[in-house]
Amino acid sequence: MTSEVRAAMRTSSAPVTVPLNELMTLMEGVAEDAAEKAAAKAGEQAAQKAVEKALFQIGLDISEKPQQAAVRADMDYLRRWRLSYDRMTGAIGNAVVLAVVAGMLAALWVGLKIHVLKQP
Repeated sequence: MTSEVRAAMRTSSAPVTVPLNELMTLMEGVAEDAAEKAAAKAGEQAAQKAVEKALFQIGLDISEKPQQAAVRADMDYLRRWRLSYDRMTGAIGNAVVLAVVAGMLAALWVGLKIHVLKQP
């Protein structure tokens, strides 16, 4: 709509004549917006159904709220378990490195005692 038509609509209480080409352009814009919104909503619904189907196929039924809470609790538990496992493997790795370094230092000390200090 042109600015002249908008101004006429605001100032006059008389009927406003709108050129047909402007009306058609306005209607096309409204139709395109409606089509885009409908396509976006259909896409979101299709994605939601695909996710629900995939989760159901692996044994996770999330069709109701209590089930969603249970699945979320299970995932939280698995995450805590994974994090504690990661900490445990880090601690075991540190212990192994410490043992190897201590063994090497002990072997070095024994070698020094025998060869350099000439002690049995």
